[in-house]
Amino acid sequence: MQRKNTSLYITCTILAAWMLAGSNASALPIAYNSFSGTVINFDGLTGAPSFGSGEVLANQYTGLGVSFSVLNFSATANNGILATGSTLTSLPNVIWVDQGGGGGGSSAQGMEITFSTAQSAVGLYFEGSRGSTFTLSVYAGASLIESLTSGLAVGGSGLEGFLALQDPNITRAIVSSANSSGQNWNFSVDDLKFTGDSVPEPSSIMLFAFGLTGFGLLRRFNSR
Repeated sequence: MQRKNTSLYITCTILAAWMLAGSNASALPIAYNSFSGTVINFDGLTGAPSFGSGEVLANQYTGLGVSFSVLNFSATANNGILATGSTLTSLPNVIWVDQGGGGGGSSAQGMEITFSTAQSAVGLYFEGSRGSTFTLSVYAGASLIESLTSGLAVGGSGLEGFLALQDPNITRAIVSSANSSGQNWNFSVDDLKFTGDSVPEPSSIMLFAFGLTGFGLLRRFNSR
């Protein structure tokens, strides 16, 4: 009986170690509302109804440990139809990311978000043209952790929705959009949420349940 208990314990330990190793292999897609954290809604910026006329987003939020940049193009605060046409975004502003209308080619690489300290979860609202896809990529320094791409759902102004990823080592994120031809496309974002706190992973919950099952089996064997 002791040998059976020992074998079961070893098996549980090996499988638990395997699950833990697998859970750290890449960032996990999570629901935007599945975690709490700091939210930047960009509503303190000076917005404008016309594209590209509002305040340029850059280093206004360094006090929160976040900075923004758009290589070769710009991101500006918009309080026009992009903001008012959505039921998901917060008013009055969204950030319109200019990518040259698809004509920017390879020089249009999305908007980069840099964090002064590592974050464990990052998510934000996307909005853009129908037929487009939207990508959230997270990095540890220069190393890509994971990318999440979605077409999102039809909303009040084109396609709209939230994307979020979690990993304990996120120091940088790049957000982008591409049209049906694969060209980098103009899009808007809002309500950037991020946290440095640990977020329970689905694999951790599974591991906990597995552990309970293992202990139950051990108890059952011991009662015989």
